[in-house]
Amino acid sequence: MVRDDTAMGLIDMEYSTFGSCGRTLSVGVAGEGPPILFVPGTLQSADRWIDAGYVDALLDDHRLLLFDPLGHGRSERSTRVEDYAPAR
Repeated sequence: MVRDDTAMGLIDMEYSTFGSCGRTLSVGVAGEGPPILFVPGTLQSADRWIDAGYVDALLDDHRLLLFDPLGHGRSERSTRVEDYAPAR
């Protein structure tokens, strides 16, 4: 895990990576309490939730999981179109 003070040093977010279908994906974790999973929209990263203020608003009472899908944010990028197709 890597400690990352995002949003001008106000949020203590730890990032870790995991493998899925041969690719490396990233998830940021912060806070304690009931979990909330954040998944960004197309062409955005998980940092979008920080920039929009959601993480600040929920951090004190929840465990926040900020996921970056393949090709987004801190997750691996692939040049193979097939890697972005739904699993069969």
